[in-house]
Amino acid sequence: MRGCWGVLLVIATVTALSAARMPATSGGAWTAAKAPLPANADHTYAELSSVACASSACVAVGSYTGSAGSRGLLLTRLSGRTGWKAAEAPVPRGAAANPFATLSSVACGSATSCVALGTYKLPSGHQEQTLLTELKSSWAAAKPPFPPGAMPSTVIINAVACAPGGSCIAVGAYEDKTHNPQGLVLTQSGRSWKAAKAPAPAGAQANSGPALTDVTCPATGSCVATGTYYGSRSTRQGMVLTEAGSGWTATASRDHELTMGPAACISASRCVATAWILNGGLPFAAYLMHGSGTSWRTTKSPLPRQAPKSAAYPQPSSIACGPSACTVVGRFDGGTGGLLVTGSGSSWKATEAPVPGNAADGSAILTQVACPSAKACLVAGTYVEASHVVRGLLLSGTGSSWKAMAAPLAPNGTIAQPVAIACASISTCFGVSSYPDKSGSISALIIRGSS
Repeated sequence: MRGCWGVLLVIATVTALSAARMPATSGGAWTAAKAPLPANADHTYAELSSVACASSACVAVGSYTGSAGSRGLLLTRLSGRTGWKAAEAPVPRGAAANPFATLSSVACGSATSCVALGTYKLPSGHQEQTLLTELKSSWAAAKPPFPPGAMPSTVIINAVACAPGGSCIAVGAYEDKTHNPQGLVLTQSGRSWKAAKAPAPAGAQANSGPALTDVTCPATGSCVATGTYYGSRSTRQGMVLTEAGSGWTATASRDHELTMGPAACISASRCVATAWILNGGLPFAAYLMHGSGTSWRTTKSPLPRQAPKSAAYPQPSSIACGPSACTVVGRFDGGTGGLLVTGSGSSWKATEAPVPGNAADGSAILTQVACPSAKACLVAGTYVEASHVVRGLLLSGTGSSWKAMAAPLAPNGTIAQPVAIACASISTCFGVSSYPDKSGSISALIIRGSS
């Protein structure tokens, strides 16, 4: 992040506030509650890092400490029920007595079929990655497989996605026995996984060093992954990997300096991948790649009118799609600082994010978006109050019509910042976070509201 996002302005009267500012509220219809923990928890530390929903059921993951050491935390909320159930996450065989396990992300294909990514330690102290697979409400942990010739200790899984009602795909990278980086694709089949080397686009170097960083699956057998590789000019270049049946096709971005971000799909044949160009380590321009299969076009992302013409440093951080359009969120240098871009194909419109009235200029950063319907999206992020306090931010709306509010406070009155969001329906959305108490303990937090 840049050293200073935006310029703080002294505003003499309330009527001088910009149209993007709203009366300061704290939570509105949103509520926050301490998350339940397994029976062996010692209640000194617990945090949640990711949440996913499917068919009105949700799963949140993270970590906690207890009599069994540091363990992965699984919270499940079943369809038709209002409460959450906590469980200790299993670890693969051979884990250390205190595995220092944690879960970082989760994706769900149905109400009882989810996959979580995490890490744990061996008795030697070496850290390994784990894949947790849920089938019919039962979880099992396994070490991720790897392609022939891979060095197991170098396997990294960066993201996982599940097709609605179908199987899941995980992507990442590894090194082969000659220490050359390779892209990794893992395909779920029940509780087992198959590993494959990801292809590189035509014209890539012999040792192109591909790495996959994100994946989305609009339908079974139709997933899209994003990543980078070394092109013919020995420059790091963006690429899109598209699944077709049992194979994958790699397509290069047209710009040799493009860094790929997250992707999402309106349908199996209409997907969008976010990207940006770095200049001196800063995001100089944002782009949107749209298409499917081997047919992709690149469109420069528009910016809000409040963005300076010379350098707005835009960077998308999350994207979600409804049945006809997608919403991209992130940050830019100017206005309130929060970036909202809505559209599809080559037609996009940018809006600056609204913020509560007590926000400092240029301080909003939007981190994640969920769109449970065509007319409603929910965005989570942060902003800085004029008093320099960092607050959680929640936006609801679509297109150029958005409402902003401060995230609700934790039960003990401390500030909480949602780190992930998901919606079970248009009226039931969840954010996850953590908060401290006066004794120094950290508790996991779940906030609930609607889009």
